[in-house]
Amino acid sequence: MHLDIAFPIVNYTNEPLFFSLSSQVKIWFQNRRAKERKVVRKREEMLHREKLATMVHMQNAAAIAASGGGPMCNQPNGPPVNSLM
Repeated sequence: MHLDIAFPIVNYTNEPLFFSLSSQVKIWFQNRRAKERKVVRKREEMLHREKLATMVHMQNAAAIAASGGGPMCNQPNGPPVNSLM
């Protein structure tokens, strides 16, 4: 029985129905809390992955800077090619 339908007809003197509904409510809240934990855990995992990716990117940039720069540092020390034309 859906809780929305049962709510208006609940008679607290009808103990079997009352306990059945209380059990359904308890299970509904357990399921809701489990779902919330799952969403929070997934969000935290995503943030952790983003943080790791940022750290790796920063480490790579620092390693390139420490080695003297990127691919531009291997060019000869002369005038730019376009200025010869």
